[in-house]
Amino acid sequence: MPDISRRGLLGAGAIAASLASAKKKPGYDKPVGAQLYTVRNVLPKDPDATLKAISEIGYKEVEAGRADVDKLSPLFDKYGLKCRSVHLETPLITGEGTQPEGVTLESALDDLKSHGIEFVGCPYSGPQKYADAYKRISEAMNRTGEAVQKLGMQFFYHNHAYEFGGEPGKRAWDYYLQYWDPKLVALEIDVYWMSVAGQDPAEQILKFGRRAVQLHLKDKAFGTPVHYDQNMPGYSFKEVGTGVVDFPAVLRAAERAGVQHVYVEQDQTPGDPIASLRISYKNLRSFKI
Repeated sequence: MPDISRRGLLGAGAIAASLASAKKKPGYDKPVGAQLYTVRNVLPKDPDATLKAISEIGYKEVEAGRADVDKLSPLFDKYGLKCRSVHLETPLITGEGTQPEGVTLESALDDLKSHGIEFVGCPYSGPQKYADAYKRISEAMNRTGEAVQKLGMQFFYHNHAYEFGGEPGKRAWDYYLQYWDPKLVALEIDVYWMSVAGQDPAEQILKFGRRAVQLHLKDKAFGTPVHYDQNMPGYSFKEVGTGVVDFPAVLRAAERAGVQHVYVEQDQTPGDPIASLRISYKNLRSFKI
């Protein structure tokens, strides 16, 4: 019978313990937020019941639109939901289009700061016909980013798919990256829209590293073609873990990049949006990364 040393036995025991630990590794255990755009059709009808349901699922954070923060903050507190991130109306950022009545960028930011908001973002700016327009919009975002930073908050841009359409070097994304000040404009990467645009979400997260401060998590249906505008059929939006996006890879990339917050968002749901949020949460928690 071969002689087995004490050191060998200890080593084998350590390996076995490590393997057992790996098998027992829990699923994704970071705080998870819900983007309230997902529940936009039910929230106004019964905000109390809607936010209560979101909290009971297990969500700890929410991301809201600027106009909702004042009226919903008491309910956020009631149900233990932290609202750390808000999307501004784009005209407040660019100065173009219809601005909310009686609101300026300065007054909006002061109000958000008073509510303890940490991240303030541009949800959509839209395709432009000329490069100069992208420069003008990017410079407006830089100015907004500076104003946000002076108040101790972080400004970010949320991508869609249109940014990647067109000739490389002349795409919206190319112009934005050229004209944005990276110290002033961070990123909220939407993994669905990145995937729709033919990009690998995990690669993009790692590419931007610490600049990718937040994520939107939603899945994409099998067979969805590469597309560069917003006219996507409702069935292409899937609950996290029920489509083709490699979420374990996304979450590993998020950990490596230092992403600070993740929000489940589903632009369209097949039925009850709360039910969709429940499915996404359960699946997200099951991913071992």
